[in-house]
Amino acid sequence: TYDDDDVLIVVANANEHRKFHHSKTILTSCSPVLKEKLEQSSTLYMNQNPNDWVTLVPFLESQQQSVTAHNLPILLPWLQQLQLDALLHECDLQLQRHVPKVADNNVVVDSLRMGWIANRAGLPQTARLVYSRLADVLQTTPELFLDHRSIRLLQKLNQLLLKCLVVVDDGVDVVANKDTDSLQ
Repeated sequence: TYDDDDVLIVVANANEHRKFHHSKTILTSCSPVLKEKLEQSSTLYMNQNPNDWVTLVPFLESQQQSVTAHNLPILLPWLQQLQLDALLHECDLQLQRHVPKVADNNVVVDSLRMGWIANRAGLPQTARLVYSRLADVLQTTPELFLDHRSIRLLQKLNQLLLKCLVVVDDGVDVVANKDTDSLQ
């Protein structure tokens, strides 16, 4: 260990238990949650996957890391839990690059999931882009929203999009929908 590794982070789940030594100064400077917790104790216990912590640490230590499609699902829960807003913004920008152009039923379902995840994860730019594209497709090619020619599915999707979008003078903004906890 190094002299500045003055806090112990214990990360454990049902399968694995690992201890990590870190600099309190670095951790508390990047996260208000870590700052609050580490002011109370020099040991922090987290019920998470230790391997996911290993993925997160380089981002906390400001090492040259990039958000990728591979590490994004690992990072999002941590970034929210630790209130790492700058990294959440970076994830939002990265996720936008992967918003598909709607072309078939499978892409519609994937887009709805991506929009739901973005909305729940606090990634407004990605959510806005996904829902905007889906709303355009709903207007121009509603048959893409049909599964086995089900009008009921089209009505449900239309209701979902209307709950998630609000049209304002300068464009479309995402509105959090507390009634919808999952996509089915």
